Amino acid sequence: MQPFRDEVSRVAKHYIADSGARTLNLAPQDRERCLQAVQHTTHPSALLPAFIVAEANLKGQSHPNFVRWSKANGNKPRIIFLRIVGALLIILGLTVDIFFIMSRLSHYLRILSITFLWPGLTVAIAAFQGVCILLHFRNVRHLRPWEQFGDVEHSSDGKGDEMLAHERKSMESSYRGHSRKDTNSSNFSRVDPLRKSSLQTFGPKNDPSQEPWVKRYAAKSLYQKIFEVTTPVQNQTLQLLSDRTIFFAIIWGGLVSSLLTVGSLFVPSGNMFL
Repeated sequence: MQPFRDEVSRVAKHYIADSGARTLNLAPQDRERCLQAVQHTTHPSALLPAFIVAEANLKGQSHPNFVRWSKANGNKPRIIFLRIVGALLIILGLTVDIFFIMSRLSHYLRILSITFLWPGLTVAIAAFQGVCILLHFRNVRHLRPWEQFGDVEHSSDGKGDEMLAHERKSMESSYRGHSRKDTNSSNFSRVDPLRKSSLQTFGPKNDPSQEPWVKRYAAKSLYQKIFEVTTPVQNQTLQLLSDRTIFFAIIWGGLVSSLLTVGSLFVPSGNMFL
């Protein structure tokens, strides 16, 4: 009974207490209820308020955010670049439209503005969803920073390294064999993920900024980040989500650009030149 009580107390200190390394985002009253219940019982129901809040956060926030993040096939620099490109195309389309409106040329030439408005709106709408149209039609995505550099973290005690060396070496060899066929594949992680301290139940505070790949990725130029290394998309569900995003981007882009173009046909000509 005492070991079990110690484990429950350890969980409370690590995940419930304000000073815990991985304290949950709980309301003060829920946190207080859990801490008081742990002092009187070792039954898991003592942590029930924390379970309920954690499950609600996973279902209502973490999971939807993860799906949106996973659907994005481009990194942040690429997405910002596409938003700028989309905005420039929209501005160019409006400029062309205004030019024909202010000229003496035929009204029907204003339809040419849609050749810039539609692509610009489509690219911008998709980019605001984190999807790059070019990467989507190539069925590839950008490599995540940690996929490019792998993990260089090593266990502090060094125990078990010899036991895993042979297995890891064979996996690396197999991976390199696949890499020869696809030079865009990510680097093999040199650390067994299950041995990383950040993935342990009672590990330290999760802080991605302290990962070794962060500085290496930050050292890359903006050009390298925009035109990042890619890898094929293997998850068909994510591909279908991207298909839906691109479809609606094209539909909304065409609808809005058509309304703007048709509306401009009814604007009287300025007859200022040509």
